[in-house]
Amino acid sequence: MRAVLVGFSGAGKSSISRALAEKFGLRTIDTDELVRRRTGQTIAQLIRVEGEQNFRRLEEDAVAEAVAMDVDIIATGGGVLESSRNQERLLSFGPLVYLYAPLDVLLQRLKMDAGGEERPLLEGDGERAASLFVERQPRYRLASIVVHTQWATIDEIARRIYRELEMSASLTVIETALAGTQSTIVIGPGGRSSLGKRLRALTPRAARAAVITDDRVGAHWRAPISDDLSSSGFDVLPLTVGAGESAKSLQQVGALCEELLVGGFGRGDVVVALGGGVVGDLAGLVASLYMRGVHLVQVATSLVAQVDAAIGGKTGVNLDSTRISAKNVIGSFYPASIVLSDQEMLGTLDDRAFREGMAEAVKYGFIESNEFLLWLEQHAEKILSRDPQLVREVVEFCSEAKLRFVTGDVHDRKGRRVLLNFGHTIGHVIERLTSYGEFLHGEAVAIGMAEAARIGEARGVSEAGTVATVERVLRKFGLPTELPGHLAVGLERPSGDGSPSDAGIGAEEWKRTLTADKKRVANEIDFVLLERPGSARVESIAVDELVSALPRVVV
Repeated sequence: MRAVLVGFSGAGKSSISRALAEKFGLRTIDTDELVRRRTGQTIAQLIRVEGEQNFRRLEEDAVAEAVAMDVDIIATGGGVLESSRNQERLLSFGPLVYLYAPLDVLLQRLKMDAGGEERPLLEGDGERAASLFVERQPRYRLASIVVHTQWATIDEIARRIYRELEMSASLTVIETALAGTQSTIVIGPGGRSSLGKRLRALTPRAARAAVITDDRVGAHWRAPISDDLSSSGFDVLPLTVGAGESAKSLQQVGALCEELLVGGFGRGDVVVALGGGVVGDLAGLVASLYMRGVHLVQVATSLVAQVDAAIGGKTGVNLDSTRISAKNVIGSFYPASIVLSDQEMLGTLDDRAFREGMAEAVKYGFIESNEFLLWLEQHAEKILSRDPQLVREVVEFCSEAKLRFVTGDVHDRKGRRVLLNFGHTIGHVIERLTSYGEFLHGEAVAIGMAEAARIGEARGVSEAGTVATVERVLRKFGLPTELPGHLAVGLERPSGDGSPSDAGIGAEEWKRTLTADKKRVANEIDFVLLERPGSARVESIAVDELVSALPRVVV
């Protein structure tokens, strides 16, 4: 059990750390105390004599020393999070616990506790303290636990912190920053019960939370999630859409934005996407567009969402007209502030939906880690039987892998992120050609990965045996590997009565659908191929050439 106590001067960080040591036997260290030992001066004396810049340098040294010590709790100074180095070191040590109290309460405490000691924050009329208090709030919101200290004793606060740490110890928390948005990914069974508290810590002034879900997911999870948010002081607005890809339309986006406006939502309020990839794409786009952006939370209820779709910030809806159709062609990059992946929520998935999610999981093995691929094969039977620990390990690995691809290339501009499209170019065409009704997303992607492997071997890019490995792994998880005959490229020839055959999909229809792909440049598509299992690269392939490489049917 480890944690870092942060908060403004007067929050009680040192006193509460001592109480945690006395009551629960936790080992504690205070970074201000380390600075005092090293310099022989109080913090106020040090700042007055040597300047704040020198103090901040010494504070960074103290933080580096503290995180390397064999301790459980680190108490810090009020401005410790001003340094990005300190943020990184402290977040890697353990969860941040923000000890909050209103400014007037904090200043009153400082006056009572001064006892002749210099208190720079008490100088003047309090304007400097008020300014610093406001400036530091965004950094304090890095904390995953917030404790209000104005109504409780030191001992009561210590007990509450200990309980919170016990509860969060079973969860994996990944802190990252994407496109300027601080994002927290929470993984583990039961994690949904921490949503309200985490969101309140992130948005202390937010009044409303819109829970956008579909009618299937909502039947199971809308009430408990809404109740948890309500208990943290949010006025919850439930919004329900139909299940399936048909919900991903601009018309639906407009309708949801209208509901937010009628409901009085402002820029400081929150949109919660409660569902799988479809709801996440739709609600994410709504959050990015409404008033040019409100806070977004992804509560991932499908395996596809937990291992892939909820992470990385892609949002989007489909375009479906008489002229052309395209998947996710209208969208934005808008990372969620919180991604919650509670494996207990996967219990409502049927077996087909669970297997679908494994297509996105094995993708990471194909493009990055043959070791992970071998591990998946070894444990396939237990994973499909939903062994809790193994499923959690799958979600954890894939979440971290997704971040490795996305960090530094959030907007998908010719970096590593494009490799995540392995299987998706063909998979999306399959979905569109069947009007999203025949194959689940993961099933279509599985076929797309198998076809991409065949194309790679045929072009001499992939090592011999790559196709066999891809097919074997996909079949282990009950996923399709063959493009069905009615979707193959149909070679039309005259039939007995002189009319063309309607077998398969015409080559021109395949080409027309591929030209709507977001990875197309002129008449070429950036297509992901495997060099071998665990390694991938991108090649530009002409649309005509790609269609020619697909299975064909003649009748």
